[in-house]
Formats: sequence, C-alpha cells, structure tokens
Amino acid sequence: MKMLNKASMNLRCRKYRPNENGCKFKAVLKHLNIHDPNTPGFYDQSNLEVQIVDSPDHNCEGYNSILDAVHAHKTRNSKK
Repeated sequence: MKMLNKASMNLRCRKYRPNENGCKFKAVLKHLNIHDPNTPGFYDQSNLEVQIVDSPDHNCEGYNSILDAVHAHKTRNSKK
C-alpha cells in the first residue's frame, strides 16, 4: 500500500520499483462506510469500491484479485 487516508487507499503492485523497470500498476480503493483500519469490517469487500485511475496493466504476475491484494496488505500490517 502506498498511502492510506480517510477516504481511500492507494495501492501499488508489490513489484513496483520507482527508478527501475518494475511493474507500474496502481489502484485506488475508496472506503465506503468504515474509515478506520482498526475497525472490524474495514477490509471487507463490501466496504471498498475500486476507483478508476490511469494506470498501466500489470507487467508481472501481480495479485489474482483485489481481495488478494487487500488480504496481503492486512496480513502485512497485522505483523507490525
């Protein structure tokens, strides 16, 4: 995840490398009802809406779905 704010989370491909030829794919997920990541249900698919952004397609295997990406983020953050 690149950035989390009250309204949305900006996601980048895990293989993104700003000064290299890494994958440049990005997505923005808008929070619909729950805005606090510590509140149960924050990461539920029903609380997220994909925003259209100008982004190139994955040039790597990326994630299989939005839920895979959100789950990976949630798992990483729970280990901190």
